[in-house]
Amino acid sequence: SYDAAKSAFLNNTKAVAIYKGNEVIQIKKGLAYAKNNTPGSATVIYGDTSLASSKQMTYIQYGRELVLLESTDKYVKVQAGGAVGYAKHSEIEFIPEEMIINKDYYTPSSTGILTHYTYNHAINSFGFGGYQIGQAPSFMVNLQKYYSQDGVNFSNQTGKFVGTHYPYFQYLSARTKTNYSAEELDFYIMNRLQTVSTKHPSALTKSKLIGLGTFLKEVESIYNVNALFILSAAMHESDSGMSANAQTKNNLFGIKVYDSAPEEG
Repeated sequence: SYDAAKSAFLNNTKAVAIYKGNEVIQIKKGLAYAKNNTPGSATVIYGDTSLASSKQMTYIQYGRELVLLESTDKYVKVQAGGAVGYAKHSEIEFIPEEMIINKDYYTPSSTGILTHYTYNHAINSFGFGGYQIGQAPSFMVNLQKYYSQDGVNFSNQTGKFVGTHYPYFQYLSARTKTNYSAEELDFYIMNRLQTVSTKHPSALTKSKLIGLGTFLKEVESIYNVNALFILSAAMHESDSGMSANAQTKNNLFGIKVYDSAPEEG
């Protein structure tokens, strides 16, 4: 039984994992990552242990690192950023601590800008690249590596806790008004479209984001939602205004668009 296997596992100092058939279902210490074996599919995170489709919280892309909180023979409890949920064993891979080669880390640049580098455990590569978080906190030393499971509480390379930092833009209220003017937002949009013109050669003339600066500031004024936040959501959800739903339906925010039927939005 699972209970007997678990008891034997915990009492054996040399054992590092419990297998159910060919599948690892429990380790003593280590991490987990998203590994749905269906090509092109992501790992689904559910709100409770029923793992029912109606309880889906979010999904995690292939190879992304997850904090392993608990595992049983029926589910895996994980943390992704600040979200805690449950996943199916078939969509999770375990790495015992002794076998960890690399993992996500944060480092401030020479100018003090904090960047989060994300590791793809499925292909053992930093292929996801890094993205800037904002100004690094004062307790960090430039060009040094730091680790955090939630993006808020950080430890150094020896595992010692060094401080708590709430990234400004991540925790800034969406009700805060941006200091950017409509003209500056339009300027930023055109610069953004220039960077995606290799993928979308007609972006500079056909993107549905062009000229939205005034409208975004009006929405901000009426509904008290940050115009820059609205623009960033539109850029992300509409592929910079060039997605099929944006082009044909003016749907810039992925409203009623699902991975299973993206054309129905």
